[in-house]
Amino acid sequence: MAILLKLKFGECDSWYSSAYIHSNKSLISPTKESINQLWRNSNNDSRHIYGIVNFDNIYSYQVKKIEQVYNKCDVMVTHINPSCLNKHISPRYRNQDTNTFFTFDGSRFMALGNMKYWIFRHTHDAIEYELHGVKCICHPLGYPTENNYDDTMIKSIEI
Repeated sequence: MAILLKLKFGECDSWYSSAYIHSNKSLISPTKESINQLWRNSNNDSRHIYGIVNFDNIYSYQVKKIEQVYNKCDVMVTHINPSCLNKHISPRYRNQDTNTFFTFDGSRFMALGNMKYWIFRHTHDAIEYELHGVKCICHPLGYPTENNYDDTMIKSIEI
């Protein structure tokens, strides 16, 4: 007898915010101007995504998309890491201000949502952690020039 398991996936791109710089010890002042300068100096998004003036312009409408689905899904899928805590970042990148461009604070969605898993990318190191009972998984391909690149990966999870 086959068991039918129906999973609901909530998906949206998401975007980064200034939460990392505000939540961790930062080397820069946490003003919009200083974060924008860091973004322009360190992140390709500032040069390759047309029409973005401020690092967090896309966050305001992407977070609204998460709000529409987070409490209706079993698995949430976004591009950006939903935790801005250093312990939820690859050890080789911890304590770097540029993590603000790879994270946002999604803890309220995990605390109030129904999802059991949150899958994300954007960072190129595989990391897993649990926050508010939600298993967060980043299992990326990376770039072909990176040591961890493998374009034929399978990741299994038990639900």
